[in-house]
Amino acid sequence: PLQPRNNGALSGKFIEFDQGEFIASAKVNGMSTSAWVYVPKSCTDGATCKLHIAYHGCVQSYEKIGDKFVKNTGYNRWADTNNMIILYPQTVATTSISGGASLPNSNGCWDWIGWYGTDFSVKSGKQLAAMKKMIDRITGGFNPIDIPKELQVTAVTDNSVSLSWKPVSSAHGYNVYRNGGKVNGATISGTTFTDSNLNSGSTYTFTVKAVSSSG
Repeated sequence: PLQPRNNGALSGKFIEFDQGEFIASAKVNGMSTSAWVYVPKSCTDGATCKLHIAYHGCVQSYEKIGDKFVKNTGYNRWADTNNMIILYPQTVATTSISGGASLPNSNGCWDWIGWYGTDFSVKSGKQLAAMKKMIDRITGGFNPIDIPKELQVTAVTDNSVSLSWKPVSSAHGYNVYRNGGKVNGATISGTTFTDSNLNSGSTYTFTVKAVSSSG
């Protein structure tokens, strides 16, 4: 039986990773480059933990609603007290028609009709094969990733700001967030970024997060 959920502050960490490591041409096949794992403190401390995969619904991906599904659907509270790691894979909407579908996957649904191939429902299907690789990586063990340090502003114009930070040795790449929303497209491989979509006279807060290479 499940233990009562944690209704207080969560004990664990959200680890962002690059799904592109597990599927070629991720966005072409309806999967985002970014996804998340929630790891309770008990799992980090060495407890034997189960893995639960939380598939979001259509129009519920990070692309559509930000991190609301990842952080607010309640899975993490149960995971905290029941030694469960929660994997949050993420889709993206696609506009082209391929496979056996008659319409594009504009709502960012998981492939349950053949948008990305007729083998969508078996283990050779592109999305299912990617999920199996993620499961294998997580159950094989991983270490929490460090936070990038020494974030600095290196240049400013009326509508842009350039940032730099110290590298994290175990990082696969980095994502930059402006006022809580991710601003880069593909994962950043280096340690610099310029945001050119700013309004003169406005105040912004930037955060840089390392993306795990160990899923």
